Amino acid sequence: MQWIGNSEEQRLEDTVYEYALSGDEAEWGLEIVSAALALEANDPDTSQAVVRFERQQVTNADSLLQAGEIHLVIEALSPAVYERSRTEETEKLIPLIPKRTK
Repeated sequence: MQWIGNSEEQRLEDTVYEYALSGDEAEWGLEIVSAALALEANDPDTSQAVVRFERQQVTNADSLLQAGEIHLVIEALSPAVYERSRTEETEKLIPLIPKRTK
């Protein structure tokens, strides 16, 4: 069983997780991600596996995520764009909600 744990840890250490930023506030999102990665890099806790991230500058982040070509999409949106997106998603779901029968 120890071998499986070591194998998983090695896979985590060997993987470079590729991510993309999207949204109208992508630059702000980059600042937040960069700060979080800097905190992690300076964490004195050496008991956890080192995880590496690499930003990919792409225009089709969602399709790359669906294809498995990147691991993560970070969407940074202004409040107005977020609300508009949320409304659009809700409107897509309304026809899928079953009608109540009496």
